Amino acid sequence: MTKYVIISGELSSLDYDTNKKRSKALENFIGDILRLSLSECQGRYKNDFETSFKVEIRYQENISQLKLLAMQFEQESILLISGKSKAKLLYLDDDIPPLHLGKYTKVNEFEY
Repeated sequence: MTKYVIISGELSSLDYDTNKKRSKALENFIGDILRLSLSECQGRYKNDFETSFKVEIRYQENISQLKLLAMQFEQESILLISGKSKAKLLYLDDDIPPLHLGKYTKVNEFEY
């Protein structure tokens, strides 16, 4: 079963143009350097909408790679979606345990 990570490079404290550049840099790194399949999506964190990427996980080490990348982009966490669509927030601070969120459900723009 396929696992995914949802990751963003945006920060709510930055302006639109800066966040757009960060998102492009994150997208390029994931696709060109890590060579992982990804698709752009709109994420939401702490009530802020942000450009995010749904990244297909092929190997367990990909999760660690994405956590390190998220640290470089000053993120607090990444969202892991298991093959059974169970979602959990993985904090980059290893002292904070994962937060199990329940079942991941894709919604369209009219549902949020």
